[in-house]
Amino acid sequence: CELSRFARAFDAVSRRLGAPLPACADLGAPVVVSVVEDGAGGQFWTRVFHGRRGFPTVIQSHMGFLGPSGLEEILGPGLAMAVRLETSENGLHFVSGGYALALGRWRLPLPGWLGPGAMRLDHLERGEHEFAVVLTLTHPWFGRVLSQTCVFHDTAAQNSSASLSRDQPIAHSP
Repeated sequence: CELSRFARAFDAVSRRLGAPLPACADLGAPVVVSVVEDGAGGQFWTRVFHGRRGFPTVIQSHMGFLGPSGLEEILGPGLAMAVRLETSENGLHFVSGGYALALGRWRLPLPGWLGPGAMRLDHLERGEHEFAVVLTLTHPWFGRVLSQTCVFHDTAAQNSSASLSRDQPIAHSP
């Protein structure tokens, strides 16, 4: 995992919005992801990034069918991100389509420079019961602010766990 100086500053300020950036946990440290249906067609996501010291970083969000792209993730109590879904032979690809401050169903669009950057999350199959999640954020002024790869091992039908690994040569779609 790599966080730029801009990402560290943005993370410090944005923790008031629910810590939308994943912590750079120690390599090999566990990452736990929990997904629960909300009863209205969406999902609540909780991601727990453990480190070797201190308390884990917890990121909570809601993924639902709202916003300009039809798919929207709300991070913490107020940062909404429109999400576009793409598919390829390698897997699923989630690409941001802009950010807004969210108050209920009301949205105040943010200019690109004010958000964390263009997000791309690749969900890539790596064989039976294993997949990688590659997350990158690229800011229009500050360049790449985050690069993270997690390899998940499906431990049971209802339970997945992961650990952070160094960026590995994983096939990305163009």
